Amino acid sequence: MNAVTPDELVERLAADVKPASAGERLFAIEKALQDTSAAAIDRRYSVPGVVRYAYDAIAELKGAQVRPADLQSAAEPLLAASMKKYDEGLRRAGLLDPQDRRALAASRVREGAVDWLKRFSRVVLHALYDLTEAEFNLARSVIEFLPDGGSVVLFNTTTNVKPTQFAEWTWQRFVREESVAEKTFPEFCRSSKPSRAVLDRLFVFEQGTPLPPDNALRIIEASGRYSEIEIIGGEIADLISKGESPNEILVVVRHIEDYGEMIEDVFSRYNIPHTFETGVPLLRVPFIKYWLALLDLVTGDRSREALGRVMSSAYFEPRLSPRIDIERILAGIGYIDRHHLSASALAARKNSPLTAEFQRFEKWLDELGRSNDSVLSYLARVVTAADLTERDRQAWRVLVEELEGLPAESMSFVQFRKIASEIAGLRTVPRLTSAAVAPGVARVRIVAPHSLGYRDYRWIFAPGFADGEFPARSSPNPLLSDESVNAINAQIKPRRLFTARDRNRKEPLYLFMMLDAATRRATLTYPGSTLEGETKYPSVYMRGIPRHFESDPVIRHSHAAPSRNAATLSPRGEGEWLSAVADEWTKGSFTDERARQLLGDDIVARINLERKGIARAQVGKGFLPLDGVWNPSELNSLSMCGFVFLARHRLKLRAQEMPDFEVPVSEIGILAHDILRDFYSRPVPDSVEAARTRMDEIVTRRLAAADVSGQGPYTVFDPSLWKIRRKQLLSVLNEYVVFAVRDAADGFQTQPEYLDAPLPSTVLGTTLVAGRPDHVAVHRTGARIDAIRIDDFKYSAASSNTTKQLKDSFQIPVYAWLAVRALGADPGVRIEGRYLLLRSPSSPVVSCSIDEKLFDEVRGRIDLLLEKVRDGRLEPDPADYQDCFECDFRRLCRLYGS
Repeated sequence: MNAVTPDELVERLAADVKPASAGERLFAIEKALQDTSAAAIDRRYSVPGVVRYAYDAIAELKGAQVRPADLQSAAEPLLAASMKKYDEGLRRAGLLDPQDRRALAASRVREGAVDWLKRFSRVVLHALYDLTEAEFNLARSVIEFLPDGGSVVLFNTTTNVKPTQFAEWTWQRFVREESVAEKTFPEFCRSSKPSRAVLDRLFVFEQGTPLPPDNALRIIEASGRYSEIEIIGGEIADLISKGESPNEILVVVRHIEDYGEMIEDVFSRYNIPHTFETGVPLLRVPFIKYWLALLDLVTGDRSREALGRVMSSAYFEPRLSPRIDIERILAGIGYIDRHHLSASALAARKNSPLTAEFQRFEKWLDELGRSNDSVLSYLARVVTAADLTERDRQAWRVLVEELEGLPAESMSFVQFRKIASEIAGLRTVPRLTSAAVAPGVARVRIVAPHSLGYRDYRWIFAPGFADGEFPARSSPNPLLSDESVNAINAQIKPRRLFTARDRNRKEPLYLFMMLDAATRRATLTYPGSTLEGETKYPSVYMRGIPRHFESDPVIRHSHAAPSRNAATLSPRGEGEWLSAVADEWTKGSFTDERARQLLGDDIVARINLERKGIARAQVGKGFLPLDGVWNPSELNSLSMCGFVFLARHRLKLRAQEMPDFEVPVSEIGILAHDILRDFYSRPVPDSVEAARTRMDEIVTRRLAAADVSGQGPYTVFDPSLWKIRRKQLLSVLNEYVVFAVRDAADGFQTQPEYLDAPLPSTVLGTTLVAGRPDHVAVHRTGARIDAIRIDDFKYSAASSNTTKQLKDSFQIPVYAWLAVRALGADPGVRIEGRYLLLRSPSSPVVSCSIDEKLFDEVRGRIDLLLEKVRDGRLEPDPADYQDCFECDFRRLCRLYGS
């Protein structure tokens, strides 16, 4: 007796023929597409990822033993030419496509040229429900060759053919072939399962007699994906503790990429011996992800996020200190991407200690991007000396072996990056488990659905039955549309390629096999929400099965007390125990003192703090001092929301502003303020021409740094965008010159000592206030001041909110109060507060008069606000809830989302 997989059988039969690896096939396909100029002829061949589409298409065509002549007859000349060039490329390299190698193995069996096979008399074929034509021919040849023929093990005994139609195609092929039908015997070796009643009703829409509750099938709704695995892990741990063999427990995962790490984490914590029979794509191995991200920096935009991710990685060489926040440094120096100023140039402007490192790394990337070299030379230049984990080393070894097998010819770095990423997307490595298990020890198997069908298990668990994920729709291939497949099928009868509809029939087959393979119980689970809290809905399968039962069979797990169809989760790991204890404490099951003993003082203090919700910001009476100097921005924040005042002005929290392609409006505003300060530093000329001459001189001087090197007050401007924004700024300032000359005719004189400079602080009521106005001007009759103007420049246009802002803000009233006292003006002097809107030439002024009545009102508002500070009542209380949507502190105040 000998047990082999189909690939092992082919290796026995055709060991002298070398099969083309995934990388070699990709390379041959890319060359074939280039030689046929397919992209220039048919737009289907110019889509992104066309090499991968062609790879899949040719693999499918080879599996059905479709020849280029068949494609030519089916009106697919480009695909036929590409396939022909592909075969020629492999032959020149002394290689053979894996499907062609299977066909060769089948022909050798028919010829009786394999002595090893003569040792056997009979073959048993398991789980053959997805055979390609090449694989079927091999199986048929073996059955015909052996004296006693063979047996095909059917995986079910139900009469329900709807979910098993896909598998039925394979079985019918053995029956239809006269040469093999008499020597192939189906083995109905399975007894009726506990889930037989449900299997007979799968995908049957007629309503029959409701089924009684059945413990052989359970459907569980979990709170999320991780909770699914905790539930499954808990039940498996219970089964093992009761004496069940791990060999009789199976976990079937449809999307291992979503659940693999979670299963490894939970099963390791629960001490469940397990083994993965699903591979991990190279793209998901940490080092390979880093390596490809490094290559992307050579050919891509080299964005701030991408550069920061690579340089902060533990794999980056030379390794930077963990205390260095690269992304924050890149944001601080104003780096955007490679199309703007380089990181090294920006770092040099800021005298950053990382300037040399940026220069070295960017030079290395640029030289690599200009290279035209062989694969081996590229590998030598991008090899790493970093400490790699066992998984990293295994994945890197597989990728290097694939790349080293490519022809030794020169290629651009773009081609090297493309072929490397394609190989990483195709190849997999065995998934390693963190907990070592001795050989021969029974383990729980984690498999993909297509691994079912050849044996039973007592207990089967299957997570991931969420809408859109199971059943999963097959991805269309633009090179093999259903129209093309139907045309090809017409040429190759009775062989056939599968259409999208045919392939989608695998999904109900997978569900059927999960239920049919369980001799005691099958447990299906689905998540109720995503990590972000968004609702996820159950699969159509999970909505269809319950309608056949008398009562809702869905179980909903929680750590709380069970309700109808709910069950508690038994805590196992330390974190789960702590969560369960905290949950019981919040329900009042034991005292605070007992909670401190079980959870610790730190956790209890944090829980008590979170319990307060928005009341966390009630810091207590007298906590914040009131005897300091208050400026208008603090008062405005306090008026807008107490929590904003606390976070911004007392805790000094700031949301980091990332550099953007656009020239920031705030920076243009700063430049405009600087220019106007210089403009008003001398009396405004009487004529517009003279005023414009002065303005042009100031603009040239003030914008020199931005014009020469793109350097703004805080960030670096994109040159093309700065040209646009500069013209807009000049247009605004030239329009303002006309207004300034006309405004100066009113006889108001600028006070240079208070031009964008602080006014002396003074007391308003009982509060010491200070401020820094943009422009203060006075009108005198003789030596007496009879009018004062307080101006604030706004680089914005007029809006319905501007007038309201002027009246409600503390800015202008406080400036006016300070100016009256600094200038020694008489009480009751006429005061005008103005917003000068630089981008509204038709209505540049929004003004209001300021008198003693307004001062009294402002004094009263300040007293009320400071009373809140005195009492420590700084919880979020926004004056306008619409402001919360754009508030920097919305995720801190606990009002957000409540």
